[in-house]
Amino acid sequence: MTIIPAASAPAALPDPREIDRQIGERLKQERLRAGFTQAAAGNRIGISYQQIQKYETGSNRISAGRIVQMATLFGTTAARIFESATVTGDDRSSNFGAIRLQHAFARIQDRTVRNQLVALVETVAGSQPQIRSAAPIVLDLAHLKPLPGSEAA
Repeated sequence: MTIIPAASAPAALPDPREIDRQIGERLKQERLRAGFTQAAAGNRIGISYQQIQKYETGSNRISAGRIVQMATLFGTTAARIFESATVTGDDRSSNFGAIRLQHAFARIQDRTVRNQLVALVETVAGSQPQIRSAAPIVLDLAHLKPLPGSEAA
């Protein structure tokens, strides 16, 4: 048996309760993205909506098997549920935005549109520090027709 001196031990281990909360938060995000209510998700996997709620808030721990079951129901993977479980602070909200963007991007079938979106995001990301001095973005909306019922009387 190897004994690790105290000086070599990690400074701080992650709080398991915080990780449980983060996993619950991710489950909720995926449930909502998939369009399930707590009751509907609970019915599909054979548990109460209250239990779903407890998993999502992190007040009850969730087994690995249940995570796989729920991830499958929500059309994702267990790996995605764990993806940002150790991220802390404001990084969680920006990661969630990136995940939402990734999911939306995956639904776009037109390769040209996908390439244009990538170019747009790269341009915006590359110009962030100089955003105040950048030229304004001008959208040409002249070719759009008014929605029915929205014409002036």
